[in-house]
Amino acid sequence: RVEPAWTKVREQINKARPFLPPGASAPDLRRQHIGADTLIAAFSVDQDGLDAFPILSRLARDLQQHFQIMQGTKETKVYGAVEEEIRVEANQDMLAALGLDTAALARIIAAADAKAPAGRVRSAAHNLSMEIAGAFDGVSRIRAIPVRSGPHGSVTRVGDIATVSKGIRSPEPSRAYRNGRRVVLVSAFATPNQRVDLWTKEAMDIIRKTRASLPPGIHLDVVFKQEGYVSKRLTGLAINLLFSALIVFVITLLTMGWRAALIVGTALPLTVMMLLASYKFMGATLHQMSVTGIVIALGLLIDTAIVMVDEYELMRRRGAGPQEAIAKAMKHLFAPLLASTLTTIFAFAPIALMPGGAGEFIGMMGVSVIVAVASSFILSMTLIPAFAAWFDYEPEPDAPHSAWRQGLAFPVLARGYRRVLDFIIAHPVAGIAASALMPLAGFVAASTLPMQFFPPTDRDMFQLKLTMDAGSSIDLTSTRAEQIRRLIAREPGVRDVVWVIGSAAPKVYYNVFSSSSVSPNLGTGFVRTV
Repeated sequence: RVEPAWTKVREQINKARPFLPPGASAPDLRRQHIGADTLIAAFSVDQDGLDAFPILSRLARDLQQHFQIMQGTKETKVYGAVEEEIRVEANQDMLAALGLDTAALARIIAAADAKAPAGRVRSAAHNLSMEIAGAFDGVSRIRAIPVRSGPHGSVTRVGDIATVSKGIRSPEPSRAYRNGRRVVLVSAFATPNQRVDLWTKEAMDIIRKTRASLPPGIHLDVVFKQEGYVSKRLTGLAINLLFSALIVFVITLLTMGWRAALIVGTALPLTVMMLLASYKFMGATLHQMSVTGIVIALGLLIDTAIVMVDEYELMRRRGAGPQEAIAKAMKHLFAPLLASTLTTIFAFAPIALMPGGAGEFIGMMGVSVIVAVASSFILSMTLIPAFAAWFDYEPEPDAPHSAWRQGLAFPVLARGYRRVLDFIIAHPVAGIAASALMPLAGFVAASTLPMQFFPPTDRDMFQLKLTMDAGSSIDLTSTRAEQIRRLIAREPGVRDVVWVIGSAAPKVYYNVFSSSSVSPNLGTGFVRTV
């Protein structure tokens, strides 16, 4: 599994730390989360230019802090924020007249910003450090730094020999664009054990409060919400369960009667509820792979219930009482149903036990199927026989066939099926050969099909990646990204085109890994359609 591997990596790093050369920085081990960001918001401004972007960057960091203190937030990031800096442009002639150079002036300015420790204040409850004030708090403070003292008390300050101004660091390490306009993005990723809908509701309340306090001309928009896609998946699961239960009920009603239909129909929702309770007990989460496992298991959950109900009714027709019929049915079917259940469990065990990143990604699909079929077997050995006895009726040996009680009868099909069984019993080799034809045909057909682990997605988004030559500047990369955006925007139905230049963009797909490297020749992003 992945967790023990990370533990081993940390142990090796800790062992190597004492052997690092003097002056080497401490090892930095970072683990990138697997999954899409839960929410992505964008700050934008009406006016062109970068004058307002220091304000946008501060607002984005404030929103990031609000997301960080939310319960259930695992990680937050800001993309496209600018870094403010104070430039000191010295007059070289005046520096030379003072006997200084640029490096010496830089040391003087750095020394003026030093926070010298002044001791500690200790009490019974606190142990506080004290520092001498003197940190830079504005441009005027830097202009007032003394550089050289002259005779008669004269002082030459930084502002006398240099121009001090506040601006934006250029070139920027990264940029973010939405539909061709510069923005600052804020992304947040909820913890895996957090309900996305509840977390998103709280996050949207914070966004509404932040939006209400923004000055005129500054906007805060939500460009991506994972909650909508998760709700769609869960709604699809609920619809699949509903239709599955309905189909099971109708088919069982037509073939076995209304009592068997009610009993077998309860097996599906009860099994799913046991599966979800097992998730809670195991600390597992309901996500894409676990939902896929539930959908796969839907066709396997009712087989044991149908067999058990049919066996119980057979025993009742042979004259056994309700308790005797339950005992005989369970004794006769326990071993066969257990064997069929274990066969399915062992078939999906390699997926559930798959090591490495692939196992962490798709392992829950196998776990879902295993827990589902095991739950179905437990129900078939406990509640299903009890329900059969609860809905029991006294069979009448000479009573005419009732489709409402016993299902529809097809004498022609029954006679044909009986002849096939008699032939197979009389010629077992022919029966074995015939039963092997279908699997062999399936293997032959599978070899002609294209191999793909996941089907193509019909999501209203797709990702973008741009890689320029290694020596490309961030300006050139931004220009190429804008050309690509204009080309994409010509297509009908395009709602948003988001680019992040110089670093990885927020993740909108759970199974797409993005590099965390920072380089001006890289551009990543995503497109949203209608």
